[in-house]
Amino acid sequence: MVALGFLLTFASALVAAVGKAVSWAYERADSKVCPQCGETVRRRAAICRFCKYTFPDVPPPP
Repeated sequence: MVALGFLLTFASALVAAVGKAVSWAYERADSKVCPQCGETVRRRAAICRFCKYTFPDVPPPP
C-alpha cells in the first residue's frame, strides 16, 4: 500500500512538472523582449505595457 502511495505521488509530481514545462514553452513562443526596458511582452504587442515603447515591426492582425 505504501508503494502505491509513493507511485501516485511521483506520478502527480511528474504530471505537474510536464504541465509547467509545456506552459513555459507556450509563453516563450508567444512573447518577445522589449528592447528599451527588457520586460517580456506578448509577441503581437504594438506598445510595451511597462515602458510604452512602440515596436516598429508589429505584424497586422489576421
